[in-house]
Amino acid sequence: ADMAMALMLSSRRHVVQADRYARAGRWPIDGDYPYTLNVHSTKVGILGMGRIGMEIATRCAAFKMDIFYHQRNKRDDVSYPYYDNLVSMARDSDILIAIIPGGDETRNLVDVKVMEALGPEGLLINVARGTVVDNNALAHCLADGRLGGAAIDVYPDEPNIPPALLEITKNLVLSPHMASGTHYTRNAMGMVLYDNLEALINGKPLLTAVN
Repeated sequence: ADMAMALMLSSRRHVVQADRYARAGRWPIDGDYPYTLNVHSTKVGILGMGRIGMEIATRCAAFKMDIFYHQRNKRDDVSYPYYDNLVSMARDSDILIAIIPGGDETRNLVDVKVMEALGPEGLLINVARGTVVDNNALAHCLADGRLGGAAIDVYPDEPNIPPALLEITKNLVLSPHMASGTHYTRNAMGMVLYDNLEALINGKPLLTAVN
């Protein structure tokens, strides 16, 4: 969830590009960096309102963002507005965050129609699985301006990043699948494994059983 917010801020406020601008010595020569886009009070659509999706929503609420979500089914325990159509949600969003499982059911779910609905000022963030986004369509939409920007942490063939994405530097932030790569998170993941093994050995129900 933290990484989704980091990518959001980096993309909307051009943190990476502004760093290059400053290091290249352009500020004294070319003047102030051009205006960027805000995060505060924007509209965010969350694709997948599971545990991590809820954590992202909590962080977005602190930025006073309007929050809505799309997934296969509406959750009765979630008060945020639900969209049963992803394209419609993208059209109403400034920012779209993908945080759903991978697999055949979600392969290329974020396609050219979704990207065009987000539009030339929209931002796509993928912290889900690399297969969820049609990366060829993403490269084309970023290159010709149909999509304003993207921030990607996951890829279909890791650690290889699609060459078409590597060629785009203006409106795309890439990270090497590091969303869960903190000491705290990895320690917590290890403890979940330990607790499940302990429960199994003691004949107790598993804490995170998978059907």
